[in-house]
Amino acid sequence: TPVAPTPTRPPPSNARAAEPTDAGSKAPTKGADKPRKPGNKANEREKPTLHVNPPKRRKGKSKLFSPAGITLMALVVLGTVAAFLVVPLFNEKPAASTMSLVVTSVPPGAAVVLDDQAQSQPTPTRVEGLVVGTQHRLQVNLKGYEPHEETFTVNADPSNEIKRRIFLKKGLGKIELTSVPAGAEIYVDGKYIGDTPLTKDKVDRERNEVLLLVRKDGYEDQREVLTWGEETVLKHETRLKPRGKK
Repeated sequence: TPVAPTPTRPPPSNARAAEPTDAGSKAPTKGADKPRKPGNKANEREKPTLHVNPPKRRKGKSKLFSPAGITLMALVVLGTVAAFLVVPLFNEKPAASTMSLVVTSVPPGAAVVLDDQAQSQPTPTRVEGLVVGTQHRLQVNLKGYEPHEETFTVNADPSNEIKRRIFLKKGLGKIELTSVPAGAEIYVDGKYIGDTPLTKDKVDRERNEVLLLVRKDGYEDQREVLTWGEETVLKHETRLKPRGKK
């Protein structure tokens, strides 16, 4: 008797029919047909890594220590030093080859003689054209004062001037005193110096006034004030009055 065929169950509707493959081909794996997403760590691991070797440095001395490098360094150092030395010279005022002499005195009005040549103007006065490095002789004279003399060398100065301020000292004086009658005692500034007629040398003239006292027995004392001024010699005669005589 014929055997009835066993009924088979139909495949689900959403199942995909398997496509025939060649005998040597592999069956597709799960997820093989899905697109790769960026950022997937699995994908990044699959990318080949490119290794770049750094360039090798050539062994040998640095160019800085080569003869050319040492020469360049020396030129730089010399240029720097020269700049420090030369720049201040441009900032300084150059000294003049000639200078001016300015002479003042205390008291003023003294005659000035430079290298035996009398100057036309008394102190304060100015002499131009003195060459730097030369030597000169200066004389300052004023009546009643000791003469001043000095030698100086002209040195360069940014002011272009040589200033000399001379303090003159009064010279010693001479007093010639007489009296009528003669033989009277003479006192100068309270000090007895002798009897008339009297001449006294080397009298100090720093004080302009001289206090004079003339005294003689039988006569009235005579007191007087003598003034030196510019004079170096004082000549004076005193006439005495008898006591009790009007």
